[in-house]
Amino acid sequence: IYHNLKKIPLLVDLINKIQKQLFKENGKNLKEIYSYFYSQIFPDKLPDKSFVVDIEHANALFDFSNPSELQKQNCLKILANTKCLKLLPWSYAAVKTLKNIFGDDYYKFEKKVEVMYPALQNNYKLYLKFADSSIISKDNKKIKLLFVGKDYKRKGALELLDTFKILEKRFTNVELYLISNVPDFIKEKYISENVHFFPCNFSSEEIFRKFYLNVDLFVFPTHVDTFGMVLLEALSCGLPVVTTRQFACEEIITENQNGWFVESNVLPLNTFNISEISNDYLKQVPEKLLTDSLVVKLSDILEKGLLNNFNKEVCYKLFDGTEKFSIGKRNLILSKIYNE
Repeated sequence: IYHNLKKIPLLVDLINKIQKQLFKENGKNLKEIYSYFYSQIFPDKLPDKSFVVDIEHANALFDFSNPSELQKQNCLKILANTKCLKLLPWSYAAVKTLKNIFGDDYYKFEKKVEVMYPALQNNYKLYLKFADSSIISKDNKKIKLLFVGKDYKRKGALELLDTFKILEKRFTNVELYLISNVPDFIKEKYISENVHFFPCNFSSEEIFRKFYLNVDLFVFPTHVDTFGMVLLEALSCGLPVVTTRQFACEEIITENQNGWFVESNVLPLNTFNISEISNDYLKQVPEKLLTDSLVVKLSDILEKGLLNNFNKEVCYKLFDGTEKFSIGKRNLILSKIYNE
C-alpha cells in the first residue's frame, strides 16, 4: 500500500513531515547520528547523518520477497556507502542470508558486518516476585508445557498438538498450554482436559508473569523463523527449551544445557517463497518427522525426570552482566560503534 501511495506527491510530503517529527533529534548525544526506521522500505535518498542497519534476515530488506537485480543494486549502494557505519545482523544465520542474496557483491560491505544478538533483561529476577498463578496453578503437581507463537502453523503447534495426544496417554502428569491463533476447527480435534488454548491478547508482561514463570518446559517446534525471540523470552525466565534447528536456533540453544533439539525437514535459509514450502505444511497436515521426533524427545525428558533438578540459572544467566544475550553485551557493541 505504501509503495503505491508513494506515487502521490502530497501524501509523500505529509509522510515525510510526520517522520521528521517522530524521529527528530533529542539531546546532545544524538547530534551526529540519527535513528531511522524505514519499515522494510528504502529511503528515496540517504540520511544526511551516519547510520547503522540492524537486521534479522536479508529478505527483510526487501519486504520478505525475492528481490530483483535492480532492488539488490539499490540496496547495495546504501550498505556500501561510507555513511553506513555498520550492518548488524541478529545472528550468524542472518549473515549467511546476506551472502546468499548479494553473492560476490557481499565483499563490498563485508567489513561493516558484525553480529549483534537481540537482548533481554533477566526476566526471572525481574518478575519472580510478581508471578501470577491465576491461570496456571502449581498446586496440581503436573508437568506443564508451554507454546507461544501467533502463527500456529508456521511455529509448529500442529505437530505439538499431535504429539501431546500421544504423550497424555503415556503420562498422567502432563498438560499443555498454548498462546496462539489456533482456529476452532483445529481446537476441536484436540479437545482434552490437559490442553489449554489462549488467544494472543496478553501483554508481554502478562505472559511473563502468568505463563513463563509458572510452567516447566517451553516447546517451540518452529518450521520457519528469522530468529525466535520467544526462545529468549523463555530462557530469560529460567525455562529450558525444546525446538528445531531452524535458522538461528542453534545459536541460542545448547543441547543438554539449556534445551534440546528435535528433527524436522528444515527449510532453506532464504525460504520465504510459498512455492518452496511442502504440501503437508500448506494442507495443515502435521509433519511426521517432526511429530515423531517430538514424541521421542519429550517422552525421554519426562521418563528420565530431566526437569526435576534442572538448574534455571543455566538459562537466565545468559542475560546477566555482559553475557551473550544481555543488554550489557549489546550496549558494549553499540557504544564502540557510536564512539568511533
